Amino acid sequence: MLCKSFKRMNACRSVRCFLTGLLILVITIILLLICKIRLQRIADTEAKGTLADLCYQYTTKRITGSLCQDLCDLETLKFKSSISGGSNKNVILMEWHNSLMVLKSRVRDQNNLSPLTVWETNENQERVLSAPTVDFFETVISNEVGSLLQTKLEGDKRGLIVKLSDEKYDPENEKPSVAYMNTLMNLVQQEEYVNFKFYRKLTEFPQVLGYCGHFYGVEYIPPDQMLSSITLRTYRNRMPWKHRAMIALKLLDLFTSLDGNFAEAAEETHMCDVKAENFGVGDNLEVKVIDGDMIFSSSKMKSILEEEDCSKHSDCDFFDCEGICEVSKGRCTNRRRNFNIQVLCRDIFNTGIRGTQLLSNPPANFKKSIRSEVIKCSHLSRQEWRDFKPESDPSMDLRQLLLDSCLLPTT
Repeated sequence: MLCKSFKRMNACRSVRCFLTGLLILVITIILLLICKIRLQRIADTEAKGTLADLCYQYTTKRITGSLCQDLCDLETLKFKSSISGGSNKNVILMEWHNSLMVLKSRVRDQNNLSPLTVWETNENQERVLSAPTVDFFETVISNEVGSLLQTKLEGDKRGLIVKLSDEKYDPENEKPSVAYMNTLMNLVQQEEYVNFKFYRKLTEFPQVLGYCGHFYGVEYIPPDQMLSSITLRTYRNRMPWKHRAMIALKLLDLFTSLDGNFAEAAEETHMCDVKAENFGVGDNLEVKVIDGDMIFSSSKMKSILEEEDCSKHSDCDFFDCEGICEVSKGRCTNRRRNFNIQVLCRDIFNTGIRGTQLLSNPPANFKKSIRSEVIKCSHLSRQEWRDFKPESDPSMDLRQLLLDSCLLPTT
């Protein structure tokens, strides 16, 4: 009897412990949800304040832009939510003509950008903006973009401004306003805006739909829906292999199109932040870059890599762009030891812990060969390099396997 009593007591304790643990878990989840909701409300409030400030600056003629009137006067550009995710970048989801748009800026406050003009006090003791000459404006913009891209640009200074601006620019007949010049100056200090403008001919980059002040609007492409590990682990059985293989092929097309196509110049492009959330997948399985801050020309990449002291190669790494250390001199060289498609295979196509589940569970007769090609693409031997660049496209065989697997009957 005594033993049975002890067993009952232990069973009761186990049940109580389980229920207590379950209660603590439920309370924790509820508190986390409440915290998340409050943080989102705070972010939304800040975003609305930012939009109100943009309208104030527009109505007081301090900024300009093709989206300002829709945002402030016509109310056709409407706030949906802040999607900044706690980063320094300000990202706001908007509705525009019944479609979604993302308003973005590298900085929350334009005062964190270098102004083209300064406030001065006139003879009436009124604060007014100083107005630079057209030549000064064009020279500063050209120098800023040249410094940002560090590659030879086609055309003249005036043509460059026309390419970067969504508004009419004809200084021969109408001198640009101070608001216009300040707005463009704030925009060209943002790498992503300039990159998106120069890559506008490539369908793999979102279209810039306009701007208002230091914020620019791009088409909304849902991020991280088909490329993230968590999503694909949850939904991969619902997502046909053909769809996932097509996404992988589109990614290969994107990375191939970057080579020799930087800013319309014959330079290799370096993408130094290759992760799932930086790519979006549309309804038609079109893959697009949705975060373009870390895209550089070879000239820019060289200047970035050679700035550091080092004792080993990893000291020279710049995010996903891995550098080379000249150990005898203790300085990083200006050469990169990996390349874009290799990083794509390692961080996106790989189905291990580091990669995603995009290429997990392929058709049985392709499983071994696709895995082998992904590994080969991720870890090239030194013999396959020529001046730290592969002699041939290392993804060619992988591309063919993906194409062949798409021809199989849908399962």
